[in-house]
Amino acid sequence: MGNRVIIGKRGSDRGLFISQPSVDVTDTSLDTPLAFDSRTAAGLFVAGGSTPLRGEGSIAAPTQTNSSGVSTPTTATISHSLGYRPAFAVRWCYPADLDGNSIATRMYTPAKWLGVDFQISGWQAYTWFGHGGITATSSASSPYNITITNYEGGTHDARGTQYNLGTSVIYYAYVIFAQKDYTGGESL
Repeated sequence: MGNRVIIGKRGSDRGLFISQPSVDVTDTSLDTPLAFDSRTAAGLFVAGGSTPLRGEGSIAAPTQTNSSGVSTPTTATISHSLGYRPAFAVRWCYPADLDGNSIATRMYTPAKWLGVDFQISGWQAYTWFGHGGITATSSASSPYNITITNYEGGTHDARGTQYNLGTSVIYYAYVIFAQKDYTGGESL
């Protein structure tokens, strides 16, 4: 079952309502947020009232602790006092993306990648694996912390020789919304 739509009355409310996939839009007892609710004036609201739940920080570059040259990711944990798993958004950048006033001129959405470069030189073949990006997830149970993981750990070849390319500190900014999570714990 995909999304379901109601135009008219849902419970005692009137409006346009669109459910999340596989959710019965007519069931007002469910704790699942709607994909669209015309009663909502401006969409997501930042949690925290007069002290908004938002912030920024940095995460050190991953460290080399594995004998095969694979980096160990580094993390930052964001705690909040909400008693549920909230929706949240994280954006990040490299040090080179900051201007002279430490303001980001470019930001990225969380994504982790693994790249492969294969080169042949004479009779030799070389394979390098590159790791990068970040992930941002929230725990499914209390205390519902948000963890940002830095994978910017450089590259290595299949023989374990480390080529320290691309290892980087990352800078991040986050905002935690008052609405409950509807993404399975992933950043918006």
